[in-house]
Amino acid sequence: MLDFVKKILGRILLSRVLKMLQVSICILFPAAMSAYAENTVTKNIWSQDPYFTWISVISVPVSSLYITVDGSSVDSGSFKTSSHSGTAHVSIPLKYGKSNLVVIQAGNAIVFSANVFYTPAYYSTLAPSDYEFNPFHTEVNEKPCLPCHRLTIGANDTTPSKPSESICFPCHKSEFSGLEFQHKEAGVNWECLKCHQTEAMETDYSVDVPARFAIKESSKAALLCYTCHTKNETEFSGYKYIHGPVAIAKCNMCHNPHGSSIRHMLRKDSSTMCLECHGKQDMMKQAIVHEPVIKQGCTGCHDPHGSSFPFFLAAEVKDLCLKCHPKTDKQKNNHPVNGHPVSGANDPINPGRQLTCSSCHDPHSSTFDKLLPVEEVMMICTKCHSIGG
Repeated sequence: MLDFVKKILGRILLSRVLKMLQVSICILFPAAMSAYAENTVTKNIWSQDPYFTWISVISVPVSSLYITVDGSSVDSGSFKTSSHSGTAHVSIPLKYGKSNLVVIQAGNAIVFSANVFYTPAYYSTLAPSDYEFNPFHTEVNEKPCLPCHRLTIGANDTTPSKPSESICFPCHKSEFSGLEFQHKEAGVNWECLKCHQTEAMETDYSVDVPARFAIKESSKAALLCYTCHTKNETEFSGYKYIHGPVAIAKCNMCHNPHGSSIRHMLRKDSSTMCLECHGKQDMMKQAIVHEPVIKQGCTGCHDPHGSSFPFFLAAEVKDLCLKCHPKTDKQKNNHPVNGHPVSGANDPINPGRQLTCSSCHDPHSSTFDKLLPVEEVMMICTKCHSIGG
């Protein structure tokens, strides 16, 4: 009987103790429990960084922030906080390969909560499918100041001395790895801010994937390039014919602004790149391909930026041809005189133009000998000359 009474009294005492503890907890964090239960929407976020960074404008001192991970209070020595212009900066360590329930309370209200799953990019398959990837350059979970003042493993740094090198390089170094030719400002000196915005703001340069840290809005790509490449701007402005990408200020259609394994920082070899827009892929499949086309590509005869000559030629047709065929105008071929004139003679088919080598020969390729457009030579002659005339 005595043991039974002791058990009953023990249960009553335990119940009272638990109620007292519950009251104590509610006294300590009454608003937190209420706000978390009723007003806070918990996000599911996948982070590739071992530290989760939260930045927000707050009206209370950062020292008043109360942070929990998985329901346990985070020791003040294991996370970083600072304040700059009324903005709180909090960097919280995460446990690898699991979901971390991060709750941040400011004063009497929960201001942020999220399930943050941490796994590096190379183990991305570990991230739950219903967790949204939280890339570094976003405006959803970051303020514009964060990308330049990132709080990760290192100490808080509100004024980095070399922002491009210390902040951009760790993530973007792979973009320059192994490239033989690197843009000095980008891959060598890491002067990213010469061309890029300082804020993670969206632009309309890409409708599908809005670019962040895009080129400065004050100028189009070409004008931005001209701030350093002034000689090119002067040269191009004097051309009678300007290549389309240059005319619409899109140097980056052909050049990679960071670097390349191809000379002149081209995105692809010149011939491949030209054929993508100019639709002459079949000319490389002809039986006879002009040797300069094979060895030098399109730029052997054409200037990719512009020219004072039609078809963006680097010089007049006869001058280009005679560089490799200097004796052509003196040779006797099928024509009864010392070679057909390659300059000075008016083109009877195209008024206002003169006869050139390309009047009879295809400068790129052909199915027929001597790069003629037809098999029978007389078919070319009769285009201008009547039989017996």
